[in-house]
Amino acid sequence: MRELAKSIGSFSWAMTLYGARQLGTMMNPDTWTRPDDAAASFEPLTRAAAGELDGPFGGAWENGDRLQRAAVDGAFSALDALGPFDPRRFATTGATMMQRTMGAAMGTMTQGMESMMGSMPGGSAAAARDGADDDCGCGGKSTGWGDMPRLPRS
Repeated sequence: MRELAKSIGSFSWAMTLYGARQLGTMMNPDTWTRPDDAAASFEPLTRAAAGELDGPFGGAWENGDRLQRAAVDGAFSALDALGPFDPRRFATTGATMMQRTMGAAMGTMTQGMESMMGSMPGGSAAAARDGADDDCGCGGKSTGWGDMPRLPRS
């Protein structure tokens, strides 16, 4: 049972890393030059996993595979009707959106922290960052549970 648990964990970890690598490659406009190469790299893994399925599971895999392939073909046919499909354009747009979202999130978090620090009794965000002696509003004396860690200087 122990070896089975280890094998399941190893398989899950390998598939996670493989998927992350493939996703990173597909989302990078500099490396997304040949999508057929990326698709081909999935085939040996697919064949190996599907080869382990027999009986009702093998039939379920075949039916599901046909269904998902037809769905993908339908989706791409709809996209083709809108104009030429260029995966690099989608990858670039996705990366730009992610950068803007993260930038906005960091700005919002920074403003929130500044606001929280500024509303502390006798304190301000600048005083806390600068290591002022009275950043807790207690006259600089340790009380309660002891010294509180200071925010790192920026």
